[in-house]
Amino acid sequence: MGCSVSVQTETVTKENATTTPQYNVYFIFYDKIGESYESVENLRWEARLVVQASRVSSLMKKGFYLSLANELPQSGCIFRNCQPHQAFGDHSWKHLRRYILADWETGWTAHVFVGSNEMEALAEFRLKGLTTDRIAHGYAWNTEWLTVYNYDAFKPEENFNTLLEDMPLEGLWPWPKSAECRESGQDDNEDMASSKETIDDHSEGETSGRMTPDSTEYGTCLPDYSQLDRQQTQF
Repeated sequence: MGCSVSVQTETVTKENATTTPQYNVYFIFYDKIGESYESVENLRWEARLVVQASRVSSLMKKGFYLSLANELPQSGCIFRNCQPHQAFGDHSWKHLRRYILADWETGWTAHVFVGSNEMEALAEFRLKGLTTDRIAHGYAWNTEWLTVYNYDAFKPEENFNTLLEDMPLEGLWPWPKSAECRESGQDDNEDMASSKETIDDHSEGETSGRMTPDSTEYGTCLPDYSQLDRQQTQF
């Protein structure tokens, strides 16, 4: 039986084309990652992956995997000249490509926003282009909208995961990976990692209320979603 998920919208319309749905995991992809944040000025495309997970810690433990099989039928489309500022914050892209994804067994739904100033770039874009080495930023939050996971390709010293500390994450999660944990000796402490998992499982109780991220907390251009109500989720 699949996990329960607070369902994001399963269709894209003119009205919601640039509206970001509820989420608790968020990834920002660039078509190429440079050595500094200034390199984003030369991007051909940028993608935002907005995920609603039934349990964030479960998505970390099981690994987060995307494939063509996750795309909902007939959900993809391209919008010309829509200036999708709400989806990309201060990044002014001209055109937008959209996808809606889901994995009911693992317990998540997701929307993909791909922005570009070139129609050719969007026409050529494929979901397989969303790879770990193209992730510039990644975040996850708890039900109080407190950050529990942070990844910054340009500031690796600020990476953290307070839900499953020192555990390598599989799939699309960009950090930490097994090789990094082995180099730091973190793999040797499996008992501590298992204990941490148990604590997190028991501490992820149900809460209610609004989840209101503050885009000024981050160095990246996250949109202001303070007006969006988010349905109850578990972490």
